[in-house]
Amino acid sequence: MSENTTKRPELRKLLLLHGSRQVGEILLGRMEKLRKKLRKEYNIEIIAPDAPFLHPEDKEMREWWYREGDNYLGLKERTMGFIQSIWNESNGLEGIIGFSQGARLAHLLVQCHESNKQPLRLQGLQYVIMCSGYEAPSPIPDLDERKLFTPSLHVWGVRDKLVLPQQSKAVINDYHNAILHEHDGGHHVPMKAFDIQIYIDFIAKYSKEEEDSLICSPALNVSTDNAVQNTTPETPSEESMMAQQDEVEALTAMFPDELKLCSKKVGDVYEFPIIYQIDLLQTTEGIWPPHPISLEVHYPRDYPENEIAKLSLMHDNNMLEFTSKQIQACHKVMLDAAEAERGMPTVLTSFYAARDFFESGSMAHTTQGEDPELDKADEVEETTSDACIRPASKERVKCCILQGLKIAQSVLAKVHKVEANTTASRVVHNKSHGGIWKYTCGLVGKPSAGKSTFFNAATAFARQRNDAENLIGGATMAPHPFTTIDPNVGSCLVPAPEGSCPEEGNNIENIGCTHGRDHLGRRLIPVMLKDVAGLVPGAYQGRGRGNKFLNDLTEADVLIHVVDASGTADSEGNVVGKEDGASHPLEDLAWILNELVEWVFNNVVYKWNRIQRKGSDKLSDMFSGYGQSRVMIQEVFTEVQAYMEVTENKEGALGKLEEWDEGDLYRLVSAFLGTRFPMALALNKKDLPSSSYFLEKVQEALPIHGAHVGVPLSARSEMSFVKSHMIQETPPVGAKFPSGVWECLKSAVALREPVLVFPVSDMTSYAPLPGMNKCATEDASLPNSGMIRCLVAAGGTAPSAWDNGYSAISPSDRIKLRDAVIMKVGSTVEDLFHSLKKMGVLGGEYVRAEGAGEIGQKPRLVPKLELLNRSNRILKIMTSKRQEWQ
Repeated sequence: MSENTTKRPELRKLLLLHGSRQVGEILLGRMEKLRKKLRKEYNIEIIAPDAPFLHPEDKEMREWWYREGDNYLGLKERTMGFIQSIWNESNGLEGIIGFSQGARLAHLLVQCHESNKQPLRLQGLQYVIMCSGYEAPSPIPDLDERKLFTPSLHVWGVRDKLVLPQQSKAVINDYHNAILHEHDGGHHVPMKAFDIQIYIDFIAKYSKEEEDSLICSPALNVSTDNAVQNTTPETPSEESMMAQQDEVEALTAMFPDELKLCSKKVGDVYEFPIIYQIDLLQTTEGIWPPHPISLEVHYPRDYPENEIAKLSLMHDNNMLEFTSKQIQACHKVMLDAAEAERGMPTVLTSFYAARDFFESGSMAHTTQGEDPELDKADEVEETTSDACIRPASKERVKCCILQGLKIAQSVLAKVHKVEANTTASRVVHNKSHGGIWKYTCGLVGKPSAGKSTFFNAATAFARQRNDAENLIGGATMAPHPFTTIDPNVGSCLVPAPEGSCPEEGNNIENIGCTHGRDHLGRRLIPVMLKDVAGLVPGAYQGRGRGNKFLNDLTEADVLIHVVDASGTADSEGNVVGKEDGASHPLEDLAWILNELVEWVFNNVVYKWNRIQRKGSDKLSDMFSGYGQSRVMIQEVFTEVQAYMEVTENKEGALGKLEEWDEGDLYRLVSAFLGTRFPMALALNKKDLPSSSYFLEKVQEALPIHGAHVGVPLSARSEMSFVKSHMIQETPPVGAKFPSGVWECLKSAVALREPVLVFPVSDMTSYAPLPGMNKCATEDASLPNSGMIRCLVAAGGTAPSAWDNGYSAISPSDRIKLRDAVIMKVGSTVEDLFHSLKKMGVLGGEYVRAEGAGEIGQKPRLVPKLELLNRSNRILKIMTSKRQEWQ
């Protein structure tokens, strides 16, 4: 039979509707055994969308309506259309399975489907399964009061305390073809072998060809033409269509082997809706499930203008290998990334967010609850009592926040400065969590402070080398081929922290550098800069972009706060006069810190009831979702406990959480945030007359409100310099090369110094590894010709491999110590080996390593578990796969 005459899609589908205070991925994860059996043996895929409404007491969870008495607010206005759209667009749907509130929704859908008085039509619906469903007064008027013909399976637990068995049994009376299944559990979808067979037998019995399913009810006396007309998915608008097709083409070019188109394409024409999968290839970094994972993307009709793409994780891992909470956490990361860029193509952003979830080790930090029933009870309790921590006065809270910032300073000095700057060798005996550091600076500030100008001035030096169409720096400088995907992320070049490079104090004339040098001869290293937009007072309460803004910060390692040092704008960023409410720059620092502190404090105190019961481990878990390592969290906890013992005579405070008040928690939150987000200030608009007074006051006050250092600059004049050289024009009067931006970036990176390591093939000549030539000539962060003009005009030096184009054969007099690898503090020699192997620079197995800290220093054998620092930063690693240089 030809493709055009096939009566039924090869892949059959089942719609799963989750319960209240849940999301689709969680429920689908708990039904993993059924999902795998249906897919493998019956070619049935379960689709598990998230409900359209946020749960009012848990913003990470969803529900299908808001209930007021017998009224289901949003059911007809939004949920019904949402389900109809999914049904129309998901070719092959044949049944519905719902749990709890989802079962109630499934029942209402069947009622509307079989009613002549309702517009909803679920073409091809053959059966419905309701787990822990319940009867209640109908929220939809004018429904036919008669029994329903759709075959139904009703499942409930004899120990269900949330939906009592008699409530589930009451629904049976509404159906002609009702089958009953009672299990011995509580409020959940049973997944024992016997239960699964019940579902399978029911589906097998009532699954029919689509043409038969239309006659299951006398109410469906509509013509076939009308039915088809009502269920045909609407074609996207021309603008949406072009954006969708452009994104698929760009992603296909980026991932030619990983992307698989699931929907049809005839020639250059795509069939809508567009559906495809991208393989998430496992790397050596972080923690991954044992079996492959793919990201499935389904474009809604109004994507990207008004909707975000529907994303699903496709895999064959069992619930022990990839738990439902881990799936939910990864899914949330992807959705948050997409929501932050709503209105633009966001699939690549979500893809990278998913990959970073695994590479950062977040999967290990997301644990499954000990007992689903206990977890449910805990959640119910938390909704009724979430403020059980003892109150504290405003004065004590303020004092405790300042104490936390002082603790953070000592932690940063101890962990980063000491470890990164040490010249003593140290071997670790436990597993390292190090590796290459994809260092990111987050850019925050009021709208009028000059944040975008700073961003443009900084990222103009790291635009894609081959981007010939856009010669002027700006928000389109994202390091992706499809640059509109994430316009607020760009790569910039930063002078290396002082003392981090072995050539300092030596003649650098013959020393190479992959990314070039600044006007002072300092090596430039690539760093990602993320412009985090939308911060306003009250963001932690949902104002502006609210938590979307705050969640974006978790990708940053340090923050740069762009401050209007002229004192000519209010806290909202509106330019006003002093008499009209202009705020002092120090006030801007205070409220930004307040937003961050209140954000984390409220997230923790919301679950304080449960934290007290489970102890300090649970408290530590509450801080693991902000992109901080477990080692650093433990260091903060240790320092806070020691502080409380000395200053407040509270011995073992972390073991006595019931004695804490709000001030104690604010101190811990402040110490954590001061460590997690150390801040540098870009004191912008120094060229305005009013700035001199405020610059002096801010500099005198530092460190303050989490900010450690401030750099005066004029982002506009520095951006003018960059722009003029990018387009080869004479710089305007007053334009200055970006030394202020450079110094600010350098000051920020110095707050959490990475470890710079210099891999070589010879410990005498310091020649680079041949495998590093690709990084030195093809890496996306390398400056293009326009950027190099800016760099040279500013008194700097072009990259070693630059000769009117990038060449794998570098000039012989500029090749020594050419390559620097940015590593996390706490990384070992073994971590560097695995990183270079992943990059394709090294092959085979680790044999041994030689290292030195300074040029001309006699090399020594370095153990593979020795921490990387300034004593061994020049390294030659030998492997079992011999290269020409070995």
